Amino acid sequence: NAGHQPMLSSDGRYVITFNGEIYNYRGLRAELKSKGHQFHTDTDTEVLLAAFAEWGPQCVAHLNGMFAFAVWDNRDRILIRLSETVKQVGLSLLPKSRLSWRPASSPARWTQNRCTSS
Repeated sequence: NAGHQPMLSSDGRYVITFNGEIYNYRGLRAELKSKGHQFHTDTDTEVLLAAFAEWGPQCVAHLNGMFAFAVWDNRDRILIRLSETVKQVGLSLLPKSRLSWRPASSPARWTQNRCTSS
């Protein structure tokens, strides 16, 4: 599919839309291939999708680039939005809730919300 978006993961769980560039995507691709991920394109979008499937929101710690992306989780019905600023600020999870994640010093930069519509 040559990097067309939105892109669906091979198992159908995740859907991603992405803007930016992941500078180290070729190295990440090799690392993710060694973990069993398969690729059908040579795009940073597909590598980012596999990185998210492997590491979840913590995938930003592995990324070098300028980016913003959103991932829809079809199984858990959660939309997750992330950008490179999360890497600088740090990931802060609310321990008793999966409904709202926020970096401590930048509450408006990204959130995770559970979708209640069908």
